[in-house]
Amino acid sequence: MRITSAWHTASVDKNLVYAPRPKGDVIFALEDAIAKLQDYKQQDDSTVVMSLRCIIHFVGDMHCPVHVKYADQKSYNVYLNGDKCSYHNVWDDQIISRSHRWGYLEYAHQLDRCTKQQIKTITAGTLRDWFHENARDSRRHIYELVGPNEKLDKNETKSFVNHTHEYAERQILRAGYRLAHVLNELFD
Repeated sequence: MRITSAWHTASVDKNLVYAPRPKGDVIFALEDAIAKLQDYKQQDDSTVVMSLRCIIHFVGDMHCPVHVKYADQKSYNVYLNGDKCSYHNVWDDQIISRSHRWGYLEYAHQLDRCTKQQIKTITAGTLRDWFHENARDSRRHIYELVGPNEKLDKNETKSFVNHTHEYAERQILRAGYRLAHVLNELFD
């Protein structure tokens, strides 16, 4: 939907402080969906379904480093072993899919490895805290790894994927536990 296209990302200023956008962003969308579901028994089914879809999708988006929009950062393409990819797609999909061939279920089993105390630490804070953590942790360094239209050969692609995989996987792990936390808070 065109109305939700701006909701997949959020912006930060030069000090990495969340900068809300007039047409909404991932923080707005998540806070709105959570607010609606806090009273889900009084909502119609379509509102509940749409709110759940937003939460499930956008908690993941919020943890992807390219979903943080820095004031002076522009989108660009790169070439991984000859394949032209948007750098956005590299972080949304390519790093994980190029690092292993597990199915989603097998991968979920690999990721679900934290202790209860680790999960408690991961899920502490608010949506805005989690977004700020992503903005701070990625610190734009991901844009220093591969520049616009840079062409990585087979060995350079493998090295890039190996270098970035741990960070990408950590973000997926955080997103999964935090999504479960949000849903448990709403429906327990």
